[in-house]
Amino acid sequence: GKKLTYKHRIIEVFLHNTLHIPKDKIHAEAERLEHAFSDDVIKRLATFLGNPTNDPHGSIIPKVTDWNSNKQK
Repeated sequence: GKKLTYKHRIIEVFLHNTLHIPKDKIHAEAERLEHAFSDDVIKRLATFLGNPTNDPHGSIIPKVTDWNSNKQK
């Protein structure tokens, strides 16, 4: 879903831009972490990162407007 994609890409930005983990390693790490981080932590992380619009691979980070929905769209 859109929320999981958002979480994944925000984590990738953090891993690459802040922790300087190489691009070829961030996907697997983000897959592990996206299920561990709460929505609140992800929102705070996005704010800390300056609300990026693209991940390190150049993919657009989708906007999430409904944080209460767990539905996969």
